[in-house]
Amino acid sequence: TLVAILPFLIAAGLVVVWLLPQIDREIVARQTQLGHSIATQVETYLNAPLRHAGGLSLLMTEPSIDRDDLQRVLEAHLVGSESLLSIYLTDRAGRIMAVGLSEPASVRREDLLGRDLSRDMLFQRALAAPGPIWSDTFRSLVSGELSIAFASAGPRSMTIGEVDLGRVTEFPRHLSTDPDQLMLVIDRHGRVIADQHGADSGHELNVKDI
Repeated sequence: TLVAILPFLIAAGLVVVWLLPQIDREIVARQTQLGHSIATQVETYLNAPLRHAGGLSLLMTEPSIDRDDLQRVLEAHLVGSESLLSIYLTDRAGRIMAVGLSEPASVRREDLLGRDLSRDMLFQRALAAPGPIWSDTFRSLVSGELSIAFASAGPRSMTIGEVDLGRVTEFPRHLSTDPDQLMLVIDRHGRVIADQHGADSGHELNVKDI
């Protein structure tokens, strides 16, 4: 009997000692690579509008620029961006000088021009920051959906852009190969901002306790 079961015991020992850890390592490596790939796509998507923020702030240093010119420049940036919902140019005191809004928007441009943002936390933090900074996620006044904003201060002005998070769902969706797998993109507070099915995106689901 011992001779008969010995090969099975050896095989079972090899499975426990070598095969199962090897499977675990392969799963971890595959999922880590998948996570890095999604993270890279999300970062590229979010950071794309930042390439133009510094140039917009420098426009305020041009003595010949007027508000109509600023307005046209902002609207051109929205047309050429896949992620921007809105973009604002303020002076250093926080007063909105020009606004670019995606169409259709739930707020009017005229309602925003001249608004004072000096008490806004993102504006205050950006004044003291050496480079662009990001807000926490919030419900957008423009789209009504979950979004995030960046602020970049210049010598005489500040550029504030609101980025649509709805399209972030596309990144895990395109990379998902297993229908039973759940991939979540979360913010730093544990709030789910995207998943490959779009079922939990923007629904106030928080996984910070996991």
